[in-house]
Amino acid sequence: METISSWSGVRRRSAVLAAALGLLVLLWPRHSLTGDNFVFYMPGGHQIVPVNTVNGVRYLPALQVMGLAGNVSVLQQKRNSLKAVLGGTEVDFHVGDAKVRVGKVQIELAQPVRILQGQLLVPLDFLTQVMPMLTPQRVRCEPGSGRAFIGNINPVTFTLRTEPAPNGIRVVVRFSDKVNVQTASTNGRWIIYLGGQPVEPLEPAFTFQSRYLSNVQFDDRDGVPKLILTPASPNLNLFPKLAEDQKVLMAEVIQPPPIAIQQSPVAPGAPGKPPGQPPGGLAPQTPPSPPPPPLPAVVVDPGHGGADAGARSRDGILEKDLVAGLADRVRNAPPITRRYRVVLTRAGDANPSFDERETKTNSERPIAFVTLHAGDLGETSPAVRLYVYPFESPATLSAPEEKVLPLFVPWAAAQQPHLEQSRVLAQAIRAQLAQVAGLTVADVEDAPVRQLRSVAAPAVAIELGTLRPASDAGVLTQPDFQQKLAEAIAQGILQFGSGG
Repeated sequence: METISSWSGVRRRSAVLAAALGLLVLLWPRHSLTGDNFVFYMPGGHQIVPVNTVNGVRYLPALQVMGLAGNVSVLQQKRNSLKAVLGGTEVDFHVGDAKVRVGKVQIELAQPVRILQGQLLVPLDFLTQVMPMLTPQRVRCEPGSGRAFIGNINPVTFTLRTEPAPNGIRVVVRFSDKVNVQTASTNGRWIIYLGGQPVEPLEPAFTFQSRYLSNVQFDDRDGVPKLILTPASPNLNLFPKLAEDQKVLMAEVIQPPPIAIQQSPVAPGAPGKPPGQPPGGLAPQTPPSPPPPPLPAVVVDPGHGGADAGARSRDGILEKDLVAGLADRVRNAPPITRRYRVVLTRAGDANPSFDERETKTNSERPIAFVTLHAGDLGETSPAVRLYVYPFESPATLSAPEEKVLPLFVPWAAAQQPHLEQSRVLAQAIRAQLAQVAGLTVADVEDAPVRQLRSVAAPAVAIELGTLRPASDAGVLTQPDFQQKLAEAIAQGILQFGSGG
């Protein structure tokens, strides 16, 4: 995404430039493809990288993975080969060949290198076979896992057991170091978020033969470690408690006692009174308090996805992946999670249509909507631009028919009542982004962004740059920089929601 005003034209030019680089092999055989995520933990944070599963084999984008360990430069690109340099070491890839030359050493991977959607893909054993030769940092990845650790990181491990509890079962989790916990429930399951530092499970899942608990699964595919508890039956309650040393978590899954029905007092000797029963009836029990109302929603829309990769840098960073990672960081930014539910319009490498994104957004009735993109913003990098939908006078809108109810708002004009607040939201986010060191932030601009037009809420488009075929992505892929961006966006939304 270069500039909003030339949205579709930029997409066409980006596609032509990407093809000219020679990485896209048009005659490459078709393969069965599915999407997933792989999480890289580093001292400065984490990075989510999409996994492409081709015919049952999991692949990672080679240049993006190498970029996590340092600056990558591309020396030579041809139709079926690529030479890149990381840390002074040259790496030579050949499409369809499992052999990768690292300096003067030839390494044979478990599966051949592939090209898909303009990206050079390598199998997962690239992490353990090649990456340690390219960086002095420690690179560790357990076979079959969905995470890797780069640098001096000692993740928390844990053991899990169960024991009987009154009217239920108790789950006891012992961690190797301190953790923080936060609980939530969704779709009939409980989620216990584990904060503080990266977590590496010794077992990814635990299954139980219990009438209270079916299983406990560990999941961190979004970069947030969590335990997901699935109850064996409905109407159970969860009571988690973290020990004072923050190393032991006890979570009780309890069947609530039946609620006693209050009876009217019966006079002594009255018909129907059981002999010997004292005056009065059963003591009433206080009904359970209703659950608190859900938090207000904020919707974040990572642009593109799936076959629509968007813009692309010289070192192989795709717009769809860059903005997906940034959206995930916004969703998990500490300032915003305590006040709002942050909803993403797409998960993984999906590519919902405009209508699907708008339907999901408007059904949440959000207080704010932010769509994220990246593209060519010129020579200055890193840079960011913010856009709001342009004001249209009432005369420019199609007049509704007389039979249409006055409260009806045409779908294409849903943004119209929110234009003023959209600009307030944009200015609040811009003020926070302007505080990020080294980031060039332009004034808020008007642009007919398709993603904004049908959103019935204050809405802003944010474009990050520069991402173009003539340049490497550089600082845009650094986790600490992305985290600063995410926190600035989250803080801007918070200030807007507070009326500040």
